[in-house]
Amino acid sequence: MEAFLGEWVAVKDNTDWTPFLRASGMDDEKIEYYKKLDQENETIVSLTKDGDGFFFKSDCGPIKFSNKFQLGKPYDVTMDEMSFKGVFKLEDGVLKDESMFAGSKTSNPSEKTVTTRTISGDKMITVSTTAGISLTRTFKKK
Repeated sequence: MEAFLGEWVAVKDNTDWTPFLRASGMDDEKIEYYKKLDQENETIVSLTKDGDGFFFKSDCGPIKFSNKFQLGKPYDVTMDEMSFKGVFKLEDGVLKDESMFAGSKTSNPSEKTVTTRTISGDKMITVSTTAGISLTRTFKKK
């Protein structure tokens, strides 16, 4: 778990988020909003040890959220009017987050999203998958 700790900055690329966000149940207006946020802001995520658990924080312009969690134990979090429940696990060096949206007007509540994070040198590769559609992002250690 130590390899995941620290601050990570998203590497800008030309990945089209539309298929993944649409599979997540977002409408076109929300999709364009998130794509614009990513283009205009730096995305920084951090993961720190916090007592017997961990603290995850994400910051992208006006969208900020945080989540305190323990490996293997359920969590609840709200981000930008979307609430979801999930659980983080560490499996064979891969940090895996399985979550389900709940109570959101823009999200598909029946689809589970699985996000895996792997470390390769000073990069963290994040792959989020929902409804068979994946989005891959690369983060560089700050």
